[in-house]
Amino acid sequence: MKSCLVALVLAAALQAAPISASGTGLASPAYTITFSEVTLAQYTPVTNQFAAYGASFGPNIFYDPQLGYFPTPALGNFPCGDYCAPFSIYFTVPQTAAAFQFITNAGTSAFTAKRLGVDVETFSSPTDPTILYYGFTGITFDEIYVSPGGYNNAMLMDNLQLGSAAIPEPSSLSFLALGGLAFWWLRRQDVARSASR
Repeated sequence: MKSCLVALVLAAALQAAPISASGTGLASPAYTITFSEVTLAQYTPVTNQFAAYGASFGPNIFYDPQLGYFPTPALGNFPCGDYCAPFSIYFTVPQTAAAFQFITNAGTSAFTAKRLGVDVETFSSPTDPTILYYGFTGITFDEIYVSPGGYNNAMLMDNLQLGSAAIPEPSSLSFLALGGLAFWWLRRQDVARSASR
């Protein structure tokens, strides 16, 4: 039995892979947040405005549609003075894969996948103004913590790809409704039996 558990753990660990400097990101994302879903004034702090689409952000993330870099509006961590702080992407539902386009001044950035506040996997990669995807696949996480590299740690990000959709599909909602109905019916039968005793 122990050998089976060890094999399962090793198999899970072997499937985990960072997405580093990819031109395409995820092969088949369930949803991509383009940051065009909600229109905000430039430099509006972004926290949970995109939660319905699958992600929240913080701290010090701003709506920054610098269309010279990305074809759609983006998020950035500046204006923030001489030093921009690291930030997190928080996912509405746990993900097994997520990636996002990301640019910085030339330097090395660090990416950490977390689950319930605990580090699951981390990697560092050279980043610069070349638009590439970074993220994780093959593990379960609910946050990606990012420390941008380069001069003043400034960054822009766009096209956040999610491996799992934020909103349950209609079929999932139907199953939830049926489960609730079954629970109600069983509870009603229980009350009727108690009353007849």
